Amino acid sequence: MRRLPILPAALCAALGLPAVAPAWADSPVVIDGADHDTRRAILELLPDRDAPESLFDAERIAEEAAARALAWLRSEGYYGATVTPEASDNPPSARLIIDLGTRFTFGDTQIT
Repeated sequence: MRRLPILPAALCAALGLPAVAPAWADSPVVIDGADHDTRRAILELLPDRDAPESLFDAERIAEEAAARALAWLRSEGYYGATVTPEASDNPPSARLIIDLGTRFTFGDTQIT
């Protein structure tokens, strides 16, 4: 019976795969006020962008990110959530402050 060298083959395959960082790792938007899973889900929705170079860029990025974050939060049942975009200019940065509020759920329905 011939043994296959599984460990060396697996090691070579693992080393041959590129190491890809998550999409949210390089986001120029900082999110405050949300738990880790919510923050990660919102950051995955945001388009790839370079860091803002001016206050105007930071404001634009923050406003766009706030709109996307609010749409996602509503799709998850957070209809009372508030997302406040902020921008600073030294250094230029975009930030979202999120207040989730309560999550809306459906209760038992009765037809009379």
